[in-house]
Amino acid sequence: MAASSSKQPRGGLPAARKSAELKASKPSKTTSRKGKGREPVLADSTNAQGSVADGGGEETPAWNWVCLTESAASRCSPVFTKNGSYFFSLVGPSVKVHSTTTGRIVSTLTAPCPEGRESRSQALTCAIINPQNAFQLITGSLNGYVSVWDFMEATLLQVFDIEKPIHHLCAHHRLKDVVFVTTTKANRGRKDESGVVLRVSLLRGSSTSKLVQKPEEVLSVGKTRSPTGLALSPSGDWLVAIGGNTSYIAPTSALQSGFTKFVSPDHLTCLAFHPTEEYYATGDSKGCVRLWYCIGQNPQVETFGLEKKSQTSSFHWHAHAVASVAFTSNGSYLLSGGEESVLVIWQVHTGRKEFVPRVGAAINSITVLREGDGPEEYLLGLVDATYLFINPASLKVSRTISQIKLDPSSSTAHSNAAPLAIHGLTSTIVLPSSHPSSLQVYAPSSSELVSEIEISPSNRISRRDETPIEAYRIEHTQISASGEWMATLDCRAGDDSFRGDIFLKFWKWDHKSSVWILNTRIDHPHDLGAVTSMAFRSSDSDDVLQLVTTGADSHVKVWRLRSTKTSGELEESWMIRSAIKLKDGSPSHASWSHDGSILAASCGPHVALYEPSTSALLCNLTSPQCKNITSTYFIGRSGRYLATMSLVSVTLWDVVSQTVRWRFVSSQPLDFLVPHSSCDSFVLLAKPTQSSEQPETCAWTFGVSSSTPISTQRLPHAFRNVVWYSLPFVAPSSASSFRIVGITRSWGVVIMGQGIQALSHGGSGKERLEGEAPTRKTLFQDVFGVSLFDAATATTTGAEEATRSRRGKERRILVDEPAYSMPPLDTVFDTFIDSVVQERATPALPDVGDASQDMEVEEEAEQDLVVRERKYTRVVDDAEMQVFIDLFRRQAIDHVRPRTAPVNGYATRKANGTTNGSANGAHHRTPQPPQPKPMAPSPNKKGTKSFVQTTPTVMPSPSPSPINGKKRKKSLD
Repeated sequence: MAASSSKQPRGGLPAARKSAELKASKPSKTTSRKGKGREPVLADSTNAQGSVADGGGEETPAWNWVCLTESAASRCSPVFTKNGSYFFSLVGPSVKVHSTTTGRIVSTLTAPCPEGRESRSQALTCAIINPQNAFQLITGSLNGYVSVWDFMEATLLQVFDIEKPIHHLCAHHRLKDVVFVTTTKANRGRKDESGVVLRVSLLRGSSTSKLVQKPEEVLSVGKTRSPTGLALSPSGDWLVAIGGNTSYIAPTSALQSGFTKFVSPDHLTCLAFHPTEEYYATGDSKGCVRLWYCIGQNPQVETFGLEKKSQTSSFHWHAHAVASVAFTSNGSYLLSGGEESVLVIWQVHTGRKEFVPRVGAAINSITVLREGDGPEEYLLGLVDATYLFINPASLKVSRTISQIKLDPSSSTAHSNAAPLAIHGLTSTIVLPSSHPSSLQVYAPSSSELVSEIEISPSNRISRRDETPIEAYRIEHTQISASGEWMATLDCRAGDDSFRGDIFLKFWKWDHKSSVWILNTRIDHPHDLGAVTSMAFRSSDSDDVLQLVTTGADSHVKVWRLRSTKTSGELEESWMIRSAIKLKDGSPSHASWSHDGSILAASCGPHVALYEPSTSALLCNLTSPQCKNITSTYFIGRSGRYLATMSLVSVTLWDVVSQTVRWRFVSSQPLDFLVPHSSCDSFVLLAKPTQSSEQPETCAWTFGVSSSTPISTQRLPHAFRNVVWYSLPFVAPSSASSFRIVGITRSWGVVIMGQGIQALSHGGSGKERLEGEAPTRKTLFQDVFGVSLFDAATATTTGAEEATRSRRGKERRILVDEPAYSMPPLDTVFDTFIDSVVQERATPALPDVGDASQDMEVEEEAEQDLVVRERKYTRVVDDAEMQVFIDLFRRQAIDHVRPRTAPVNGYATRKANGTTNGSANGAHHRTPQPPQPKPMAPSPNKKGTKSFVQTTPTVMPSPSPSPINGKKRKKSLD
């Protein structure tokens, strides 16, 4: 037999548990196979139910996936529009247009992937505003494209292909239809790259209508080392490039003379020109900021190719490399930042400095917002893709723009641990932050970073000399099924100077403040040994909540929640309940059944099943073919099946009969096993091969009936951690659909599975989940509002829908063309109005005889007279207008004369000497002469009283008058 089970004499499944599970229906033996794997997978030959999942060379369909964040932040500085209302940030192959005030993304510019360039990176590396047109953006990318965008309409106008990767880009308004770019090429036998500065014309080289064309002229200015900066002087007379430890200068009027070289003591990292004067600033790898005054020395042609020294002045505060420098709008101050997470503000003429410390992460870029005569602001781009606005007056952060904070540069130095959990109460994802000792809470439904949890307080300094400072790392994170409790494990490795620490912390969710509050901290839960796994008991009953941990000290420990009353208040804390010591080695993993009645712990080739209430051993499952079990999970809600995974195989056990149901052997190393939350199925994820250029993960979906995969999927990612995705806003196609969220090796966050919309070719990172309505809004619409022709309309059917479609096409034909190419307005005005204005339907007249209309007038909603595609249901007739005339007539009479009796059959109000409910003293009146007595009522034919109707003429001011047939005396003194 391929596997055996050893029963303990005193153990066994509970009788009630066993009888309930024996009544469970057996799964079907036939399953449908939707795809075949390309890698051969062998099954155990001695297993009767095993099968071969080999590949027949057929392409397998890919799972749909959505990337919630990019794996790295761009080092390109953000670019502001001319009025400062928006700024552009480069994210992979796309340009995100952010609102400066709110920070939200109002538009996304994404170029289509060119044919034959799929293997070349499409990442954007540089961007500038077109100096000839303030409404155009020019970008450069690694695939060799210089693209010109109309960002107001979110359209790509021109693309110039220079067939070399572009790293920097600059232009000047005096140099029309010309940009300067830096390109690189790898050197044979050398690690660094050589660069070339090119002058590229923005004129088409041919008259064809293709979007991608060759530029009319490409002129080589000169060669450089690996370029790190490129800029033009404010006058446009000088071109400066930096690379290695050399600064290259060339006059734009004589580019054929080439560069003049000026040497720096250290490697140059960034460049910025003074806004008004002819000198520039650089930062180097040693933290020195240097001002260069070499422009204006009139270099001669014979100096070409020679290295010279220049007059400079230097400022030095940074301990590490300077990442970015920028001048303020008046040129009096210079800003610098880098790895220290501190913005330094230098006074150029005196060298005095001010600081904005602890900005949260290393500074990647610095941009100055010059908003005309308005206040100036500094925009910092951090390495974790966060943007900070700094107020120069207070030197404090005014607002922050961030989504998911992930810093691959700092995270690569840590272990592969990537804690990940789902909080169902708030529909958020808890994942690691840019700092290893913090967690961040992200809401996918709103694409917002909700909060950041500092699990272990620490000083966020960069590093001492070249050695990084060891910080506390979060290894594990688990959230209970109710969402009320979270358990975290943070540790710090020890060295010769100090002992390592391991802390198990329990956090309680506060509903009032919507934050996690630390409840209990347990130092060294498994002595000095590492904690290998942890899991909450997922019990649906009212039992006490428990947490199981396994450690390198050969113990399986169960922690429980304890409630005590102190001074009439209920206090909750966590304490150890039981500890089980294993004799054969250290446990690798532990998990609970769905109802929490069985605890499974794996150790080597064994899986021990325990009863949580008594910690009694029920049985021990042993598989000789699986010598080292890495994880163990119960499959399905019944808890009948148990899946154990090793490095290359998976064994499915029937817990009731304690036999192996089937065994699966893979030719690829297995990485993760994710059980379905409600169905008897699970997914296996294999590790990508190291020989492949692009990481690719193979995912097999299995049922409990057969070892043949139900489907095989391939994902273009390698993962650090994956968990079941249980947030409610994603609507799966069926109850058996899989949805998984994972953190990739490059520290991206990806949701994959069924019910998620597939990425488009050349996706921009704004992919939507299935069921969401696609919304595309241009920057023009964000500034001036949505056009009347693009407004949402009511749903209609039949002939109205056909007419609407025809009229919509006519309108778009009239308004989609540029204004200069359109005919005069008087020739298209009638056609335009006919397509906009609709005939109003004749409504049914209201019932004139309704007496309630004389007393009450219903408030009708406003109806626009001329509105596109607005359906009218009623019109105002003469009878209804007469009601309003009578109403306004009564109101006017009430304000100009007293009420002596009911007028026109309507009741009157009392004239008690007050105006609008205020006392007489509150409003001064002009004295009026006494008024004549009102006419007495006269009897009619029926013997009842009738009142003489008054005419709507202007009456004298009110004075005391008889009310209800009685005199009211009042002094007129």
